[in-house]
Amino acid sequence: MFYTTSAFLWSWALLNKESQAYKLNLMLIVFGLILFGLAVEFMQDVLPTKRSFEWLDVLCNTLGVLFGTGIYLICTKK
Repeated sequence: MFYTTSAFLWSWALLNKESQAYKLNLMLIVFGLILFGLAVEFMQDVLPTKRSFEWLDVLCNTLGVLFGTGIYLICTKK
């Protein structure tokens, strides 16, 4: 839920469809959130917590980002 909401809200707040760099900015938001999720997973493995790195979590985070971006694109198409 966090990554879906974050992708939607970041896109809604920062993107301007009239901008020439619209697609680049959208890709930066998507890749930035995916890298953030990957960094969080690495920190869980490195820091002294009872959590560990999970590739399935990275996949779920990535799907959440893509889903939130898709919702944004559908909402702004109307």
